[in-house]
Amino acid sequence: MLKNTKIWKLFNKIFHYNDNKASILLDGFIAILIIVTVAITPLFFIDYFSDSYPILHTIEFYTAIIFTIEYIIRLWSSENRLRYIFSFSGIIDIIAIGPLLLSHYGIINTSIPLLLTIRLIRIIKLFFIYKNERDSIANNISTLTSHGEFEKGDNEEIIGIIQKHPIIFFFSLLPVFFFTTLSIIVFTIFTYNTISIIIALLPLLIAVVIFSKNWIDFHYDIIYITNKRLVISDAHIFGSDIITTPFPAIKEIHPSAFGIVNFFLNSGTFHIDTGAKEHAITFSNVANMKKMKALLLKTYTNQQQAYTTTLS
Repeated sequence: MLKNTKIWKLFNKIFHYNDNKASILLDGFIAILIIVTVAITPLFFIDYFSDSYPILHTIEFYTAIIFTIEYIIRLWSSENRLRYIFSFSGIIDIIAIGPLLLSHYGIINTSIPLLLTIRLIRIIKLFFIYKNERDSIANNISTLTSHGEFEKGDNEEIIGIIQKHPIIFFFSLLPVFFFTTLSIIVFTIFTYNTISIIIALLPLLIAVVIFSKNWIDFHYDIIYITNKRLVISDAHIFGSDIITTPFPAIKEIHPSAFGIVNFFLNSGTFHIDTGAKEHAITFSNVANMKKMKALLLKTYTNQQQAYTTTLS
């Protein structure tokens, strides 16, 4: 039904591929909704906030409607709908929205702790949003010509991409959940006046800043390994820096992966010495550290040997 039409192709590109701005904006919007709904969940376990339950349930219901619409569009625009229904991310979507819609119409009671806890499954959806965006970049290396501020040069081939670890990204969002919950608590406790609203908005503003910084850092802080150079993208909220280092200019690459966390997550840090103190590069929270270490050191060695051969 309407498959392969212009509108289907448009929604397929936005909802299933993360290499375009519309898709990134959609994921950012969904991520914000997930944070809000997860942040209000602890309040349902505290009787003190029982007077605010109607408002909280209203927020839950309308966000569930948005998630439902998102799920329907993803299902409709999927290239293989049956596979999407039984995919891990599709099942997570159903578990996250099903109880809320059923409870709104009185079919089940979501006030019990088990069903309240089920709402926290949306955090996994947040993890998938970030992972899918990372994978869309890594899986399209051969066709990638630009990403963020990076532009591939003439006769340049991208050999690999070093990205940050998705699980570490998830844990970096814990302060965001905390400050969002704090803001909602202030809104529910105090009477509505200018001072209370300002007080409530302050932790929300902190949450927005932390979320924006982490989202940008973990999406656009990337090392591009090409056949000619290393390109390090260092993104900020209000801009980004691109550090381009030809392989002959690199004096040493020192990978480190000490500690229990790095061991179990296969993460680590790259220290890249270019000979100039102000241009020393440190790239932390690397994902798939063992593979990236082997790829980067192999490419560096090969390029150094090729440069030495050229000079001789």
